[in-house]
Amino acid sequence: MLSPVVLYRNIEDDTQERDICARLMPTTSFRSAIRPGSIVLGRYSVLPYYDELEKELSSRGSRLINSWREHRFIADASEWGGPGGALEGMTPRTWRSDEWANLPEGSYVLKGRTNSRKTQWATHMFAATRADVPAVASRLYDDPFILQQGLVAREYVPLRKLNDGLNGLPITNEWRTFWLVVNGIPLILCSGYYWASHPECAATASFPKEANEVAHHAAVRIADHASFFVLDMAETADGRWIVVEVNDGQMSGLSMCNPEELYANMADAIRLIANPKGSSRDSDLP
Repeated sequence: MLSPVVLYRNIEDDTQERDICARLMPTTSFRSAIRPGSIVLGRYSVLPYYDELEKELSSRGSRLINSWREHRFIADASEWGGPGGALEGMTPRTWRSDEWANLPEGSYVLKGRTNSRKTQWATHMFAATRADVPAVASRLYDDPFILQQGLVAREYVPLRKLNDGLNGLPITNEWRTFWLVVNGIPLILCSGYYWASHPECAATASFPKEANEVAHHAAVRIADHASFFVLDMAETADGRWIVVEVNDGQMSGLSMCNPEELYANMADAIRLIANPKGSSRDSDLP
């Protein structure tokens, strides 16, 4: 039986989240304090040396909630968003930079395989036409953080807009959902409005039953590739729901998810993973 523990990096602006986590789950900031036989949730603490951390924990009989292989799958949008990817048909089509010669005409969103520069939407993310792709890409290639990830171009799908942010960034009806896979079944831990920087939009945003159903369908697909992940769901301008991003749950901010709900449900679910003999396919989690 594995014992759950949260390896939590100290970050000044999230002390409230850490305090809540510590009330609900065993928590430490030191690798050396992790006992053998632990299942480790590396909250904000797995990067940049993920592979090293996994090997160190493994040498002591413990493991991360997401393996290095699982993390690499999540962190590469071309893996789940590209042709034949896990979310094909549920997320904007995605092309690696070596495939851009065959981009169809249209508008695109450019980003690193993991991260974007969305606060510089007009200059470092949105390409209104295929002809604009090289100019946006050249600006991103000047960014060492994005450059080392490799670039992808994603089909631009207009979303239901609630407001305008900096540099023309559309503030949309978008929601962050956290998922943990237990016995092969993805369980939703919590959901919250994505744009914490625009709380005034939360009152007019909504995450209806149909959106949750689409999210669950997507989570079933991702569950074959990762254990703890985030799906960012958004409503399109024509009323459909799609997956905008997949992220490693260990490194994903809360947005407007309730930390009490997240960590209470996480504590219950991770104990089922740690003690599979005492778990079943049914769960009281939401």
